[in-house]
Amino acid sequence: MICENEEFAQNKLGSELAKKLKTRLADIMASNCVIDIPTGSPKEIMLENQPAFQVDIWPPHHLIFLSVHQHQPLNEAGQLDWHQVSRVKIINIQ
Repeated sequence: MICENEEFAQNKLGSELAKKLKTRLADIMASNCVIDIPTGSPKEIMLENQPAFQVDIWPPHHLIFLSVHQHQPLNEAGQLDWHQVSRVKIINIQ
């Protein structure tokens, strides 16, 4: 809801953080895969024993999202291949 409704985001996060969130979401949507996100210091993290990705919105706030492919793309080592991830679900804004 917060990522889909600008007014709701402004009420919950304040206007400046909501504006930065909107910009970061546009960066994510414009990218072919999460590795291509141009800003926000994207990095892989582990969240409850599963690979997740974190992108800065505006210090100290960041988005955390997971790959939501029906068949997760894996590399040769059997780990999630973020270069092939093009579908994500935002699970947290911290």
